[in-house]
Amino acid sequence: MIIPPIEFISGTVKVPASKSYSQRALAAAFLAKGKSKCVNFGHSDDELAALSILKTAGALCHQNDHILDVESSNILDKELIINCGESGLSARLFTPIFANYHLPIQIVGEGSLRYRSMKEFENIFKQLNVDFHSNNGVLPFHLKGPIDSPSKITVNGEISSQFITGLVFILSAIEKQEDIVVEILNPTSIPYILMSLEVLKSFGASLEFIENKIVVPKDCRLVPTDFSIESDWSSASYWIVAAAIGGKISLEGLNPNSLQADKQILDVLMQYGADYSFNNECLVVEARNHLPINFDATNCPDLFPALVVLATSAQGISKIHGVNRLFHKESDRAKVLVSEFLKLGSDISIIDNSMIVNGKGKLNGGIVESNNDHRISMACSIAAMNSRKPIFINGSDSVKKSYPDFFKHLAGFGVKIGKQNEL
Repeated sequence: MIIPPIEFISGTVKVPASKSYSQRALAAAFLAKGKSKCVNFGHSDDELAALSILKTAGALCHQNDHILDVESSNILDKELIINCGESGLSARLFTPIFANYHLPIQIVGEGSLRYRSMKEFENIFKQLNVDFHSNNGVLPFHLKGPIDSPSKITVNGEISSQFITGLVFILSAIEKQEDIVVEILNPTSIPYILMSLEVLKSFGASLEFIENKIVVPKDCRLVPTDFSIESDWSSASYWIVAAAIGGKISLEGLNPNSLQADKQILDVLMQYGADYSFNNECLVVEARNHLPINFDATNCPDLFPALVVLATSAQGISKIHGVNRLFHKESDRAKVLVSEFLKLGSDISIIDNSMIVNGKGKLNGGIVESNNDHRISMACSIAAMNSRKPIFINGSDSVKKSYPDFFKHLAGFGVKIGKQNEL
């Protein structure tokens, strides 16, 4: 994809559904025996991977536009191979769910997911007395349950909170003789844990989260419900950054009271000096000042690519902390961000656990590689807001993982996007 320099951007965009909420809602609907409805369900690759998992497991799913009906018996009568596609959340969310079945289950994945660290499952399933075998901590997995209901289980949350999400979903659904306490060591991405508990509560299971411990009540159960899926703050972050650099954009569908971690992009806007307001259920962002930022993204690492773009346009040295959270994404996102933005002419480096960007004016443009990482593709596209020459993105199709309509929406702002075959 070829993105020309963008001098000014304006218009309105409907932000797509949060794939994080969508996948959680599907897991809850699968575990809650009966008929549930997911409203505002999206069509990203990760959402479709989760939907395929439900269908493989025998759930009846019917989609009409953005409304998805799910009817689940939550009963398996045969051995299964569950394919999570390239979705890390689906793998970590559904693996504990399928670990509760008496029949052997195989969990597989595609692309970079086959190499992403899942070693924490060895600790989790040992405590749950599940027969679990992995390929040295990565996919494929071989499972055979059922789960033994413990009174206490300890999970290391340093790599990802998604292991905790999968665990509390299945613990909310199984028969329990007593309350279960999940103790979290080295917790990260707390907002994502709160998001999981919010979805579980909507499906009837109220869990307490106090002092890094989640208490799963013995009498909690999941029940079918109609669940409305929020729009995605992470997807919105690219348009927010584009408008902050040079333009005015209205974003429809965002929840101003959302638990999504990436809503913290608004805190960054205040540092950067852009204007924003919520008007008539729209977030309106407009360019004003371009000040350096200093932000800890430990609990919202998906904001890193968009924040790097923002930092390149600031006048001075910006610091984004929490680089250690980028090593186990679709790519080694820390390394890729530095390598690709160096190609564009950015002064960018990593010192200890921080990414340092010295904003000195316009980027040069050039050819970059997405490394099959959707967020790198979107960030490099928006970098055209601060570029003298076009940016050529190899592997731009990776946006399908989270935001299939990204380039369609970019073109909707009047940007004249070219194809790689036009080189």
